[in-house]
Amino acid sequence: MPKDESMDVRIAILELKVDDLVGKVATMQQEMATKSDIANLQRQLDAMQRQIDGLKGEMERSSLRLERLEFEIKQLASKAELQKAINKAVLKGIAIQTAINVAMFSVVVQFLR
Repeated sequence: MPKDESMDVRIAILELKVDDLVGKVATMQQEMATKSDIANLQRQLDAMQRQIDGLKGEMERSSLRLERLEFEIKQLASKAELQKAINKAVLKGIAIQTAINVAMFSVVVQFLR
């Protein structure tokens, strides 16, 4: 069967399209990640997850320390309020004792006159 010019043109066009497809496939292969790339990325993600887990643990421990500190501060405030109340009671007792002493001195002075 003899070749005609239109058949040669068609073949040339098909060869150009095949070459274009081969080029596109090669470009896609270059852009695709390799198994090694994916493994490296997974290792990095695992390391980041461990760091995140470690930070979560630190945050939880810090939160517990903060709660304890708040509790201790409240207790100190309660102790200070208790000490203040005790001091007031002692001062009242001293005032009463002083008044009793003054009264006793007055009685003794009047008795001695």
